[in-house]
Amino acid sequence: MSEPRKYKYIPEKYPERPEIKDLDKDKIVKMLLSAFADEILAYYSYLMMAYAIRGHISKELEETILEIGKDELEDHAKKLADRLQDFDVDPPDFRDLWQLSRCRYPDLPDDPH
Repeated sequence: MSEPRKYKYIPEKYPERPEIKDLDKDKIVKMLLSAFADEILAYYSYLMMAYAIRGHISKELEETILEIGKDELEDHAKKLADRLQDFDVDPPDFRDLWQLSRCRYPDLPDDPH
């Protein structure tokens, strides 16, 4: 797994307050990287589910699942990527997402019925 580039806390945007002054910045960045990986993998999981659905209501379910996945990517992952940038950290390489993520998504069943 590749190492994230070095970062610094940007006090102009987020001035250090007494309640966060002693927080471990490395720990915060690791948590943000893990959460970002979770959101990207959630999007991927929803995308695969949407296209694996079969049956009489599959079109409606596909639209709903794609909308949920879109929220994971365009809202949650974007916010986390923006926060990582506040720490001068790039989002992780796609190949590292599975290792960074704390979530494991289930395999799709062979028989959907």
